[in-house]
Amino acid sequence: MPKPAPSAPASTPAQSPTPTSGDAFLFSGNRHETVPRKLFLDRRLTPLERNAWQVFRLMLNDDGVTAFPTYEQLRPWLASMPCAGQASHETVARALTLMRLTRWLSLVRRRRDPKTGRILGNLYVLHDEPLTPFEAMQLDPDYLQLVSQ
Repeated sequence: MPKPAPSAPASTPAQSPTPTSGDAFLFSGNRHETVPRKLFLDRRLTPLERNAWQVFRLMLNDDGVTAFPTYEQLRPWLASMPCAGQASHETVARALTLMRLTRWLSLVRRRRDPKTGRILGNLYVLHDEPLTPFEAMQLDPDYLQLVSQ
């Protein structure tokens, strides 16, 4: 296995430790196409969101279900400047929000503690093409609220 370049993050996405937050994600699409052409052709996306999609895809286990990476695990992979150490928390949040707004990523479930109401974890679905607005509303219960903000 080739060693990462010195400026690369310390570990590869596939080797990232499992987050303790309880968040997870799965892939909905053609597993044989590494990166969908539509992802590159979607003019609504910046290189940041395209890169985020690819990082999520690389992090998926063979079974298609994976613990969703924490912001701290994503920060080294989403830095937007060459040789930059890490992306800010705001950059990671913006990438996730834009991927949901453009329907490449869906937040399908929030798991809450029944006593406190605190969020224990989320389940995301990564798509190989953007959903239609109708599909997004069916899959992501908070999609309309997100669009209206």
